[in-house]
Amino acid sequence: MLLKIQEILSDSAIGVLIFSIILCLIRIKRGKFLFKILLAFLILNLLTELVADYFWRRKMNNLPLLHLYTLFEFVLLSWFYKIVLRENKWIQKYFWSFIFFISVLVISNSIFLQSIYGFNSNAKTLVQLILISYAVIYIYSYSLKLEEVNEDTKAIRLINAAVLIYHSSSLFIFLFSNMFLINDIKIHKGFWVVNAGLNLIFQVLILIAIWKVVFKQTKSI
Repeated sequence: MLLKIQEILSDSAIGVLIFSIILCLIRIKRGKFLFKILLAFLILNLLTELVADYFWRRKMNNLPLLHLYTLFEFVLLSWFYKIVLRENKWIQKYFWSFIFFISVLVISNSIFLQSIYGFNSNAKTLVQLILISYAVIYIYSYSLKLEEVNEDTKAIRLINAAVLIYHSSSLFIFLFSNMFLINDIKIHKGFWVVNAGLNLIFQVLILIAIWKVVFKQTKSI
């Protein structure tokens, strides 16, 4: 039963993700580099989901994909926030050094600490904490200044909300995934159903954000 629910939620999330990618490809203007980064992240997400599902259906270990996805998710979403938080001097000054340092930690974890054939809970937890920090910094930054709230700003705020909701909620799952797998397989499966639901919410919020930008552009033509 839990497996069926997880499949339904995962398939629904993939459907929403595909729609978001199509909208980005055919409607987002060339000049919107921020949304090109978002598009790259969505394509990474889709490819990872499809290949992981292919491996899973053939009873092959798909966890090496999670290790790769964690690294590229961190780089792309960090780049996204670098642009969003362009007024943050610390982020602008130390961004690439920070990206390099964290990437080395993520890769080192997969080489020396946690096998690529198991959960990379250490790296995933670290990346999620960083992404949550970006989201909180963004909320704090826009709460301090009065600015015109256009459709692009609304879209960015929705994307930020999606990042904060998903990563803060699923942090617990990735943090304790290995423990649940060993001690209670039912709880482990239950938490992954919850994670699939959170991912669906994440994808829906991203789609709404993209739709806002697309609708604004269509209306202005």
